[in-house]
Amino acid sequence: HISDLHFGHGSPEHQWDQRIVLAKLLDDVKSMHGVIPPLDAVFVTGDVAFSAATRSTDEYKRAREWLEQVGEATGLTNESVFIVPGN
Repeated sequence: HISDLHFGHGSPEHQWDQRIVLAKLLDDVKSMHGVIPPLDAVFVTGDVAFSAATRSTDEYKRAREWLEQVGEATGLTNESVFIVPGN
């Protein structure tokens, strides 16, 4: 379960920090492969993007690319990554 990614939030400096945190989270997911039982699904809830792409037009593109990497790291297809946007 992943929640409140807020792609596109904050100033450029904040977005840089966000990229660092998301890269580390992805590393953690990759390091769990073979350590924990295989996952059946990943649920993403809460705010996927910050401004519905009005502040940064690539918010959803970046979210999709990152979530595809999470799917690959967990051995799941896109059909097994469920997204419930909103608060």
